[in-house]
Amino acid sequence: MELTVTALIENRPGVPGLAHEFGLSLLVEAGGRRILFDTGASGAFLDNAAALGQDLTRLDAAVLSHGHIDHCRGLCAMVEAGRLRAPLYVHRDFFTDRYWDKSETEGYYEPTSSGLDAAWLVRHRVVWRAVAQDLFPIFPGEAIYLMANPRRVCPFEPIDPTDLVFSGGRFQADGYRDELALVIRGESGLALITGCAHTGLVNLCTHAQRLLDLPVTAYLGGTHLAPAPMARTMSTIEYVNGSAIRTLAACHCTGPAALEALARDCPAYVPLATGQAVTLTV
Repeated sequence: MELTVTALIENRPGVPGLAHEFGLSLLVEAGGRRILFDTGASGAFLDNAAALGQDLTRLDAAVLSHGHIDHCRGLCAMVEAGRLRAPLYVHRDFFTDRYWDKSETEGYYEPTSSGLDAAWLVRHRVVWRAVAQDLFPIFPGEAIYLMANPRRVCPFEPIDPTDLVFSGGRFQADGYRDELALVIRGESGLALITGCAHTGLVNLCTHAQRLLDLPVTAYLGGTHLAPAPMARTMSTIEYVNGSAIRTLAACHCTGPAALEALARDCPAYVPLATGQAVTLTV
């Protein structure tokens, strides 16, 4: 199956003339389907899409990978402009209140939630569905899935302690229960598309391989290596180099230092900045 992933918006400039921001929005085209995966931090991805000749009123589905503002706030602009005509998929824990812990350095908790809630979606007549199961086929009978609830099996991919949820009347570490990934099943391998991969690249790949009994051969999206020590980046590169992954289009929360290491030490790495596209066969 041919797969094309286009970065409608990403942290870094790519195609001249397009806006970039700290956020992510990907257009995924596979098996005759068009899926919007995340919507960035603003409505700028809409203008970028138009400049790239991409009609976002012609989608089969939209997915929000998790509930952080830099992946979701652009949905407001899209909905208010009447341009979301496909069903929206989120995880059932998507609406949990989320924060960035700056209490020790700056004395406050910074809200990082999307600002969306179920009532807003209903008021705006958005057709939305909450995913709960580990593997959810978006289109029954087709090889395109949403993947949830990854297990933590990799010892060097811990939870980021600065990400918090407010639940049960108290702040606690965010276990990223709301994280969704998109999986495309090919004849001999899987393509895994992620938002931030807070759970970790290795944990996500391991989960996908366990569920579908095929190796991950392509990984596209965030890796959450930006806040991690370089030792974790190097361990991730070692894993990728020893795996079946042949295309690693790491972006967004990977961070400049990790991207530099990937470009230097990981033969599978390919860039994916704003406006750029990666096409491959799964």
